[in-house]
Amino acid sequence: MSIEVMFIVLAGAVFHAFWNALIKSGEDPLIDTVLITAGAAAVSAAPLLFMPLPEPSSWPYLAASTAIHLCYFSLIILAYQGGELSLIYPVMRGSSPAITIIMASLLLNERPTWGCWIGVFLVSGGILLLAADSPRSRDVRFAPVCFALLNAGVITVYSLVDGVGVRLSGNALSYTAWLLMMVG
Repeated sequence: MSIEVMFIVLAGAVFHAFWNALIKSGEDPLIDTVLITAGAAAVSAAPLLFMPLPEPSSWPYLAASTAIHLCYFSLIILAYQGGELSLIYPVMRGSSPAITIIMASLLLNERPTWGCWIGVFLVSGGILLLAADSPRSRDVRFAPVCFALLNAGVITVYSLVDGVGVRLSGNALSYTAWLLMMVG
């Protein structure tokens, strides 16, 4: 992986954690979520003028992913209403890579290498250890953790849908920008 790609991935992770913290700490998670997604849509609008349209075969995947993301944001709001960020975020984000690699293998005929399997499970395990090590994990409420685990499944679904959609789109950046616009 090039240093540029690694920087983009790490920056994305930081922004992702940041907006989750904003949703958790805000007074109204629904309004905060709408404002954050609208901001992402606004930021992605200008580059769309200079990008090719995604291939027509990818548009059903964009539409499906948009609907799936509405479920995703709803479950984030529900999970954070009764659960702590230090528990809910690692459960959602730590479970999904492991679930995704399993489902991609079963449903999309992906064939990850052994190194990939080990890496994904080490990363997922490490993130889940953060949740277990959280001081607040001793006072766990059942419903928020269920919403977080359900959302890990939703993350898996949109990851699989977007994986196919990006491949069909002919341009990953254009697909992503259109998705941000449609979700926002």
